[in-house]
Amino acid sequence: MGMIQEFQQADAQRRAEIKAMDKELKAALAATEAERERTAAQELAQRRSDISAIRSEVAAMQEEVGAMLKDIDEAQAAMSKELKADLAQYRAERRSTVWGGATSRKAARRKA
Repeated sequence: MGMIQEFQQADAQRRAEIKAMDKELKAALAATEAERERTAAQELAQRRSDISAIRSEVAAMQEEVGAMLKDIDEAQAAMSKELKADLAQYRAERRSTVWGGATSRKAARRKA
């Protein structure tokens, strides 16, 4: 019976060692998993921060573009007014030249 007891003791000791290693492995796995979760949470927070910063930049750019478009519209309206005024002046000068300056055949005949 001595050998059976020794075998049972050795078996019990191995089982205890295996259980201890299993606990250690589970603890290490849990620590690794917790570290992965912390790392993932930090990366996610960083990405959210980056996205927020990018959105802020985009909003600022959109405001700048809106201001530029407004300036362009105002400049275009001012140019349009100037061009209309220049055209009106040209037409007025043309009328006065045509009728008063004898540049048309009809006007030339009248003077002759």
